[in-house]
Amino acid sequence: MRGLVAKVGKDYDLAERLFNDALAMYRELKSDSDISRTLNSVGNLEHARKAYDAAERYFREALEMDQQRDDRSAMAMVLGNLAELAVDRWGEAREWGERGLPVAREVGLRYVIAVIAHVLARVHVAGGRPDLALPLAQEAVEVYERIRHPDLAQAKNLLGVLKGR
Repeated sequence: MRGLVAKVGKDYDLAERLFNDALAMYRELKSDSDISRTLNSVGNLEHARKAYDAAERYFREALEMDQQRDDRSAMAMVLGNLAELAVDRWGEAREWGERGLPVAREVGLRYVIAVIAHVLARVHVAGGRPDLALPLAQEAVEVYERIRHPDLAQAKNLLGVLKGR
């Protein structure tokens, strides 16, 4: 938790130290769910630092652990993070998003569904498929409004463009 607080405060060096301490402890305890969750947090930290390759490595390690445990909720979170990371890199966003969205819907993680929907909407717009983007953008905006997500303005702008405003 302290690592997350440090990350939000943009004290990335402290966050990294705290996450590494937590990882060492969880590895010693062989607590796979805690290891996976912390790897996901470190992946998010590296994404914030724009260290995309490092972020991807952490996310993939977390995903592998989640798949071994068949933890669908954790898998949905990591797949959503991989989709967001891919948008920044414009690499595999569609693939990760299309893998993650059904899993997120299966477990009912509205926040993750919205994040992935927003990612996929952006990917479809970039790929010249606004017809596929519109329902995804609408879904993202609906959830983002309820939770006051920091990307709400961006999602609303995309939705406005798709609706022809």
